[in-house]
Amino acid sequence: MMTFKYTPAALKKLESLFKEAGYLVRFERGNFTSGYCVLEQKKVVVINKFFGLEARINSLLDILAQVELDLAGLSPESAAWEQFVELGGVRYSHIVDPHTGLGLTNRLGVTIIARDGTTSDALATAVSVAGVERGLRL
Repeated sequence: MMTFKYTPAALKKLESLFKEAGYLVRFERGNFTSGYCVLEQKKVVVINKFFGLEARINSLLDILAQVELDLAGLSPESAAWEQFVELGGVRYSHIVDPHTGLGLTNRLGVTIIARDGTTSDALATAVSVAGVERGLRL
């Protein structure tokens, strides 16, 4: 199983992803039941400023799973999973399935936070090919 490292760099990457999607991330004093609050209409995320690094990252990951991101606002690196070609009404991903030799046809959004881009890209591709169940075991 892959281990996740809670680092300031991982927090910065998550904050950047939210910023690219048009959200303002603020760390404020608050008494939120979950430790954070999302103002979707204003695209503001407020996280308890007394949270440590791990809790801040976990809060942003929880929020990321709940909000709908506008891919048009993301950088090409962040939105690369949307690269595809459509043939005969079927979308084929830029990621090739090694079993068929064709682009993947399932739409699986994978986000990997790693120490460097090469590692996150390789793991994201592997998880995309492996699927959700097998990918979670990596």
